[in-house]
Amino acid sequence: MIASCLKIIIITIIYCETVTADLILGQRCRQKDNTLGICLKINDCKPVMDIIRSGQIRSNPPTVCSQTARTVCCPVAVPTTITSTSSTTTNHPMRISEKKCREYARATVQKIFVQSLLIGEQQNEVIIDKCKHKSVPLIVGGTEADLYEFPHQALLGYNDGDPGEWGCGGSLISPKFVLTAAHCLYPRSYGAVKFVKLGMHSRAQNDDKVFIYGVQEIFQHPTYSTKTFNDDIGLLRLNATVTINELIFPICMPTMLHENYNAIASGFGRTGYGESSSEILLKVGLEKFEYEECQEAFGKSIRVRNDTMLCYGHHSENKDSCSGDSGGPLQIRNDKKVPCTYTQIGVVSFGLKMCGTIGKPGVYANVFHYLDWIENIVWQDEE
Repeated sequence: MIASCLKIIIITIIYCETVTADLILGQRCRQKDNTLGICLKINDCKPVMDIIRSGQIRSNPPTVCSQTARTVCCPVAVPTTITSTSSTTTNHPMRISEKKCREYARATVQKIFVQSLLIGEQQNEVIIDKCKHKSVPLIVGGTEADLYEFPHQALLGYNDGDPGEWGCGGSLISPKFVLTAAHCLYPRSYGAVKFVKLGMHSRAQNDDKVFIYGVQEIFQHPTYSTKTFNDDIGLLRLNATVTINELIFPICMPTMLHENYNAIASGFGRTGYGESSSEILLKVGLEKFEYEECQEAFGKSIRVRNDTMLCYGHHSENKDSCSGDSGGPLQIRNDKKVPCTYTQIGVVSFGLKMCGTIGKPGVYANVFHYLDWIENIVWQDEE
């Protein structure tokens, strides 16, 4: 795969329009429409790579900065900055989970210094994101996720890790820990969870992009109830440290109570009641249900807690998480301050047997409610 990609790039440089004089890496340049850009390696220029992948390179050739250095005039806005990891207010110190979120996000960006077009003008520091996906802010009623769209997505394995024994979902939240549902830790049919798979787009994928880790330690929330499903949240310590890059990196934790009306669930679960589990990672866009309408959907069968639980589904379409999605993330996209990342607001917990029923939500553990518990385990030795 790598060799063929390089071959494409070598071929496509022929179709680029050349600048009158070679410009060095990081120097400002002008494109054919006279707009400013930055000289970058072809592989680091996402807009140009998108043109190459779409097959439109002949009709829309980029401008070359240097034929020998293999750089192009990349349409990147300058200057831009990434928010510092220091707290913006003295009255609200940054939590360890927020510091770590921004630390992990550095794997998704590239810092360069841009040369000015004017003699004597100071260089500008520019941060360029290296996202491998173009996410759109839907599983039941869902669509296939983009490749690398959820680089934190995990699959949990049981017994000997056979293909049919990859069940619940989870999410990487640090290089050593995965967040999941408590009911996924010791399922009756399999026993304790033993493996975590990361980097996959399909359930059976086992190429060089996929990594499988053993589970070193299991943390079930101490007050989890199998009867009420309250406190349905757990953590897995991996037996090795995950190497963070733009393909696999942790999701952020919520440092405030989010009131988002819309969120995204992702997973490999059943695509409907009575249907089989999905072989491909799916996503589904969901709407928030208020506590009263959520409780009405479940009637007297279970008490929905408005402090430890969130309810998401769809009021007019068959969209929901389902069996097999358990433990996976309910997430919202972060802004440009932490590029390429998501914040996890919920963990897939339980729902009605007829998943995907219009107007009937699923229930998710409210991650913000458990943030102290999570931080005390995951980052207990860090400031």
